[in-house]
Amino acid sequence: MKKLFCLILALMALALLFLCPIQATAEAIVDTAVSAPTEPVTWEYLITVAGASLMTLLIVQYIKAPLDRIWKLPTAFVAYVIALAILVAAHAMTHGIDMNTFLLCLLNAFIAATSAMGMYEKSFKKFEKTE
Repeated sequence: MKKLFCLILALMALALLFLCPIQATAEAIVDTAVSAPTEPVTWEYLITVAGASLMTLLIVQYIKAPLDRIWKLPTAFVAYVIALAILVAAHAMTHGIDMNTFLLCLLNAFIAATSAMGMYEKSFKKFEKTE
């Protein structure tokens, strides 16, 4: 039953991906020189999956213990909601958000949350095993 539910959920996500119209725009490369970052985190960095997953990992680690005292929510669900909030906020602050962008944020949040959970397994979980 659980495998069937996961299969249906995956097929729904895949169907949503193909239902979203994909728009591509060609932009000129302005400057390819690498400059030193002036801020640790920017909105442009948070739009990327790498930036969203890193922030998701850090935020979940800070709020997971206090949140577990109040509600017993699955960590994967919390990570998805946080990744979605980060992606939507970053898109809203930089390019604005419309329905197409929001639908893509829904899908990219899965990737960012899964990446954050994978980073947790590779980094923080090792410290918990040694203690």
